[in-house]
Amino acid sequence: MKQHLKILFPFFLFFIALIFFVSNNFFFWDTIHLVSAPAHFFYENNFKTLILPAEIDTGHIPTLGYYIALVWKVFGKNLVVAHLAMLPFVLGIVFQVFLLVKHFVSSPNFVVWAMMLILSDATLLSQMILISPDIVLLFFFLLGLNAIISQKRNFLLLALFGLFLISMRGIVVAFALFLIDFVLTYKRTNFISTFIKIAKIYFLPFLLFVAFHSYHYIKTGWLWTYPDSAWDIGRAKNNIGGLFYNTGIFMWRLVDFGRVFIVVSLAILLLKFRKQFFENSKIKHLLLIFCIVGTILSIPFLYYKTLTGHRYVLPFILIISLITAYLISHLSHSDKLKKFVFVVLIFGSLSGNFWVYPNKIAQGWDSTLGHIPFYSLQQKMNTYLDKNQITFSEVGTAFPMLGEHSVIFVNNDIRSFKPKEVGKDTYILYSNVNNDFSDSELNWLSNQYIIEKKITSPTIYLCLFKLKK
Repeated sequence: MKQHLKILFPFFLFFIALIFFVSNNFFFWDTIHLVSAPAHFFYENNFKTLILPAEIDTGHIPTLGYYIALVWKVFGKNLVVAHLAMLPFVLGIVFQVFLLVKHFVSSPNFVVWAMMLILSDATLLSQMILISPDIVLLFFFLLGLNAIISQKRNFLLLALFGLFLISMRGIVVAFALFLIDFVLTYKRTNFISTFIKIAKIYFLPFLLFVAFHSYHYIKTGWLWTYPDSAWDIGRAKNNIGGLFYNTGIFMWRLVDFGRVFIVVSLAILLLKFRKQFFENSKIKHLLLIFCIVGTILSIPFLYYKTLTGHRYVLPFILIISLITAYLISHLSHSDKLKKFVFVVLIFGSLSGNFWVYPNKIAQGWDSTLGHIPFYSLQQKMNTYLDKNQITFSEVGTAFPMLGEHSVIFVNNDIRSFKPKEVGKDTYILYSNVNNDFSDSELNWLSNQYIIEKKITSPTIYLCLFKLKK
């Protein structure tokens, strides 16, 4: 136990410090409508109903919003409390990663290195500093995976309840766990009995999932989406051309933000040492988990047009890092060389936080720590608008700067910017975090507007444009 605490303590300390460092950051990206808006509704209506108003109902079970609202009721409604409420899940991920690594990496010298490689992922780090349902989902995925490996069925049941309650994608991840559970448990002579034995533990959480959505359907008349929903575009199905396009996006997500170093290394290791590695039962199990998680998570990614965010494949990204760490640690080379490889890959992974694409290429800003300057830049721009008496409602902009400021900043400011109409709006607020400006609109800004105010950082900038007279 002392040895475990010795390993875990520096990691816990780092992530506690990280959460405190970002604890005044306002809601960002999808967390605005997935967490903050529901939390405000539950808080203000004193938890009288589980059904959200149509304008903020995304179709997911709003468990995280409910949880944040409860924490606000107890400890006070502010950003610091909301961020600290995520700390159990962040530290839980660290602990579950430790258990997973300890199971597969036999050398104590490389447990810390493997953990550092897995936890250095830019998307994981970025999601950890947000009040994100994907961090809750990842925690329960890891809890469930470790429970299957260690055959602790009570922990598996807890993980399944968490997955089914956190989002629609929780059912996808739960299905991946079911397949892993079944394949690892299955014996050739008892297919039916194994299936029934495994399925029983998944039934009750699934029943709760069905019960809520049945209740939701009775109250609202819809399940996944409804016509004219703000999220309807995200549920649009793909055609054949779009399937191939999203296949390319899927591969890009796996190598994006510094992961290319890990993916290339993994490919080389599997190719060069395939005979030795495939004789090992642990690598067989890892590759099985890799194939199941990758296949299952790719289905909604390819089936729907726009459900292509980096965070949607976060469990798969983590498994890729785990396999890579395992293979490096079990090489027959010297420990010094293996540690050097870990250092290169960790720095390569961390470099992903500084990857910035040109304006006309959409970037997943919720998946890199490179978005951190946005918080102070947005505050400075708001201060500039106030000082110069520019009314917020006449400033056009796009996601993620749209929405009532009281919901985004957790304050009493009920002002909001307006949805952009480039060419009509006197003022346009643009940032490179905005992916919803078309190429033609960016050209309009360059030609028909002048720069009123620009605030920059190494990765992010905000620019207030004013229409030429």
